[in-house]
Amino acid sequence: MGLESIGKNIRKFRHHRGLRQEDLAEITGLSINYIGAIERGEKIPALDTFIDILNALSVSADMVLSEVLQEGYQVSPTHQG
Repeated sequence: MGLESIGKNIRKFRHHRGLRQEDLAEITGLSINYIGAIERGEKIPALDTFIDILNALSVSADMVLSEVLQEGYQVSPTHQG
């Protein structure tokens, strides 16, 4: 299913934010080892932890899950009448 891509995307967005693993660990209250395990695809975070990471990185779930989702978020067009 490519779940390791979740960790790779977290690492990518962490780098884009200019954060070290230590910084992300401190912001989220997680251990550096756990952040590393997530980024290596060894661990998949629980939903609440995943949300904490997304908020710390200022990214949406779609952005991180892009390679494992079959369909991304779509905004429905508004109907004007």
